[in-house]
Amino acid sequence: MRLLKIFIVFFNARRILREKKIQTVILHIFRSDWLELLFSFIFYKAGYKVCLIIHDIESLDTRKNSLTRKWILSRFHHYKVVHNAFSEQELKKIISREDTANLHVIPHGDFTEMIEQFKPQVNDISINPFDKSKVNLLFFGQIKKVKGLDLLLNAMPQIGTGFKLTVAGKERDDSITAYSELMDKLKKQGCSERINRHISDSERDYLFKNCDALILPYRHIYQSGVLLMAMSYGKTVVASDLPAFREIICHGSNGFLFQNGSSESLASVLSQLKLPLNPETGIAARAFVQENYNWNNIAGLYVSMLRQ
Repeated sequence: MRLLKIFIVFFNARRILREKKIQTVILHIFRSDWLELLFSFIFYKAGYKVCLIIHDIESLDTRKNSLTRKWILSRFHHYKVVHNAFSEQELKKIISREDTANLHVIPHGDFTEMIEQFKPQVNDISINPFDKSKVNLLFFGQIKKVKGLDLLLNAMPQIGTGFKLTVAGKERDDSITAYSELMDKLKKQGCSERINRHISDSERDYLFKNCDALILPYRHIYQSGVLLMAMSYGKTVVASDLPAFREIICHGSNGFLFQNGSSESLASVLSQLKLPLNPETGIAARAFVQENYNWNNIAGLYVSMLRQ
């Protein structure tokens, strides 16, 4: 059924392209699987200019597709786009020098305009996990081992009961099942809440607006839309000191960084968060993404690239 829906969307897209005489197709590459390869091949052979936005240089998903990834990165496109310098550096390690000629760095855009225009549906919000007497921490998104939720769970007992963690998102592997005992203990202490399902847009808006800080304990990442979303909401962000995060977060100014892989380092940073949180960090975060990741500038970069 999912495959059928994908092809229905694909053929609808082909129809719209023909009707509106559009000559350029932008494809987002996440899994580097055979479907992404097939669509880039079809559009390329049909005479369209094909631009690939490569989100993960090496798939962080549960599957590995090295052969199809190699073909996607080397064939059937005119432009490759990555979102930051770290992704560019990593991609250059696995493609030929000739294949770097059409490689461009264009940032992922911010979410401030989307947030300002969004009108939540109150009837669509069935959650209320926060405790106003505590510092409310949010872990948001699909749960995979690479996202380091275990580091955050192990940090929680080290910072006392003045914090409450909400974990919101669907599980993609057994990374949370392995820590069910610890999560149950934290829940009994009033320090944890679990929302194990798809989160609606209205619920996402509610969670981001009402949490005190978003936590990104990832072990590996190329770029993060969740980070830019949290900063667009003007929220305090605590993230591991990975290269992709260091390109955006200046520790102590527009967010906080901790040593990657260390629950002790994470606990040390979290323990510095006291109610009421200093609003200057969130204000600086929002100002940073508005200045450096606004869509007008990004659109200009795409136009310049496509005119080459």
